[in-house]
Amino acid sequence: MKRTQAFSLGNTVVVIAVASTLAFTIAAASLNHLNYSNRVANGQQAQNIAESTLALVTEKLLNDSDAKKRDLGSTHEASATFTYQLNGGQGVITFNPGQAADWKMPYSTNNLGGDNPVAGNDPSKPIPKHSAQLIARGTIGGVTRQVECVLYIPPFPYAVATAGPFQSDGKLIIGALNEALKDGQKPAPEEILKANLASNSRDPKALVLGKDSRVSGDVRSVGGVETDKTVYIGGRVRPGEDPIQIPKESVTKYDPDNAFDPATGTYHPRPGLQTMPAVSNSPTVSGFSKCRGNMTVTGGLDLKGGVLYVQGSATIEGGIRGKGALFVENNLTLTGATNLKTDNQVAVLSGGDVSIIGSGQESSLFQGLLYNEGSFKAQQITLMGVLIQNKESAVTNITDAALYYQSSQGKLEMVVNGAVDPSKGNISINALGLGATGAVTGSAVFEVYPVTSAAPNGPWEVVDPNTRQIYSVPNMAAVHTKVKELWDGSTSGGLVGVGEGGSGLIVLPTNILSGAFWTNYQNDIKDIPPRSPGDSKMLSKDEKFTLDPSQLLTRKDNVRLLYWKAR
Repeated sequence: MKRTQAFSLGNTVVVIAVASTLAFTIAAASLNHLNYSNRVANGQQAQNIAESTLALVTEKLLNDSDAKKRDLGSTHEASATFTYQLNGGQGVITFNPGQAADWKMPYSTNNLGGDNPVAGNDPSKPIPKHSAQLIARGTIGGVTRQVECVLYIPPFPYAVATAGPFQSDGKLIIGALNEALKDGQKPAPEEILKANLASNSRDPKALVLGKDSRVSGDVRSVGGVETDKTVYIGGRVRPGEDPIQIPKESVTKYDPDNAFDPATGTYHPRPGLQTMPAVSNSPTVSGFSKCRGNMTVTGGLDLKGGVLYVQGSATIEGGIRGKGALFVENNLTLTGATNLKTDNQVAVLSGGDVSIIGSGQESSLFQGLLYNEGSFKAQQITLMGVLIQNKESAVTNITDAALYYQSSQGKLEMVVNGAVDPSKGNISINALGLGATGAVTGSAVFEVYPVTSAAPNGPWEVVDPNTRQIYSVPNMAAVHTKVKELWDGSTSGGLVGVGEGGSGLIVLPTNILSGAFWTNYQNDIKDIPPRSPGDSKMLSKDEKFTLDPSQLLTRKDNVRLLYWKAR
């Protein structure tokens, strides 16, 4: 009896022990499961915070109207660091390598405005041009997640894009080329790549392609598409599509009388702006020029890194040669042959109708960007670059012409030489009453200034308005010698100086800088405040000038997502 009771007590103890162990095991398992569930939830929340951080910084890159902020992080500046408190956690992103090292995370790189690949956080994986690598980290409840993406702004994807109807009566070629045409040559059929044609017109005949037309890529319209049976289309025919984003630009934005100064945020007349006459024969334009009214050109227009603005309509006979930009507020008519030269590249923006008539696809070439806000007509010519027409009620008509898309030709980049502003010179030598042979009027304008506070004994600089060169001389006596040297030009000639108001050239006697003159003038220039070397006020800086149809679109409308990774 006692043995039975003992056995029962032992069993009871064992059962209690097993039950207790099982209870603790279940409790521990439940706690582990709860911790795991919390970590999973926190992990998802941390990823959401990282993604939200990416979205907030992406908005800054794409939607901010301030051009400087659009390039946020492009120099990896320390200020391009962001911390957000989101849903009880924290999101961070930085473009600064030093801050990234402190946070023990990769840094982001903005190369959206770059034309070449740049090094990023991983040296083995450069960031492509027109791209941005964004890396954000989200943390909550001790759990961290990281999200990475690569944004890309592609070149404008259409060889021809029109807001209004597009019509071709025949013999139209639309394609793309990897390289510019060699002088005087046509591309072989196998060299012609895919290029697209698009119209935003809602007309049933939004796109009409006549006999023997060839389009290597897609044909897309909001309205209908009508083609002759002889038409070849290499891509898809896509009527009834949604409208595409067509770049929008204002010609008057480029009026050089209202140049924008980003340093002050104000508009002002451009220094040294040249005035073009209403009628010209074979003019050459370098720097910035303006015709205040209608303009007629015979013999062709030569652009040598020049920008010409016409405040009216323009008629140009003989084509456009060289590299530069032409802005026409109203209508433009361009006739005559332009030689097939690969170094020609022109951006033309017109606020009205444009008509371009060549002498044949093999002999007439226009290379560059064409943008207008009226009707567009082209015949017997090859157009290489990008064509954009942006008026819904206007018709684009192209016959017996080839249009080859090439993003490098559609984007114009050049350096415009800075001009001379005679009003900023401080040596103005009156030429009247000198007894010179013939009629001599106006003044020669130089600029001199000391480059140290020890003036007039310290170094000086002399600016030659003819060559735009700055000479360094040791003292004021050397200023006199250098100005006289530049004034003489040669042992037998006189100075070719900047005319009154910068309007012309004059030649003055070689004896103008007499000792008596210089002695009197010394008193006028000895108190000129010193400046840093090369700090001329007469010479405007060389200016980089860019016109890119991709940049005419907002970044928000044009950006693409290339890569996405969360971990």
